[in-house]
Amino acid sequence: MRTPETEPAPRQKFLVLSHTALKMIAIVLMTLDHVAFFFFAPNSSIYYVFRAFGRLAFPLFAFLAIEGVFKSREPFRYGLRVLLIGLAIDLVLFLFYRYGRKDSLADSYPGNSMTELGLGIFVFAFLEEKGWKKLIALPFAAVMVLSDFRSFFPFRTEYGTYGLLMMLGFYFSKYLADYYADLYGKRNGLGKEGMYLYNGRLVRNLLSSAWMLILSLCMLFFFHLYGQECFLFQNFAIPFALEQYSALAGIPIFFYSSKKGYTNRYLKMGAYVYYPLHMAVLALIYALTH
Repeated sequence: MRTPETEPAPRQKFLVLSHTALKMIAIVLMTLDHVAFFFFAPNSSIYYVFRAFGRLAFPLFAFLAIEGVFKSREPFRYGLRVLLIGLAIDLVLFLFYRYGRKDSLADSYPGNSMTELGLGIFVFAFLEEKGWKKLIALPFAAVMVLSDFRSFFPFRTEYGTYGLLMMLGFYFSKYLADYYADLYGKRNGLGKEGMYLYNGRLVRNLLSSAWMLILSLCMLFFFHLYGQECFLFQNFAIPFALEQYSALAGIPIFFYSSKKGYTNRYLKMGAYVYYPLHMAVLALIYALTH
């Protein structure tokens, strides 16, 4: 039976953000982003500020999704729950864009971040399996990458290759931190667990934060070469110049403690349904006031 990762409590007192706290920050930032999308003009200052803050939401959710892969007793059940909600949202969006707005088929399937996160969880949950089962990760990763190619692939995810690369960095930061703890633990006579207790969580947070900056710089390089028409950026709902604020997600990630924080079944359930529910409420308010 698969068992969750056990991680010693970090000694650094400044690592103050629990899993629940980081999730609540991501939810608030996501809500600000969507409020700006529905109710403010794109040329207004508040639109720009709210959407800039909103760019931090997906990286935080992606980071927590990878943490869930390592810590969950049933990562596939976790991934399936997220993916099914995402696909249900996709169906509603598809019907609205296709039959409500009469958009072309190429534009009638915008995708959403829940689908992206669900696919990503399956990718890295299968990578945690042994032997040939690791190969099952490839079809899920392929869907995320191919979703960037609107000309021939009908399925959409909101961030595509960018989202996959983001989660990939968060995934390998765990193994790089483990390698560090093992190597320097032996040198200092603390052992792997002792070294991880000393600063392993901090190293992992630093690696994840650094990855957000590195990935942003790499994407900026491709943006300057090919512009917004590059396949990496075509699915983005906003210009990449604004999307680059996502690199700032490394700041709250740095303060992550890995502790669970306060939670209960209602908070867990609410976190799953909040995305479609708040979008529906905002859309309804918009429809009634415009």
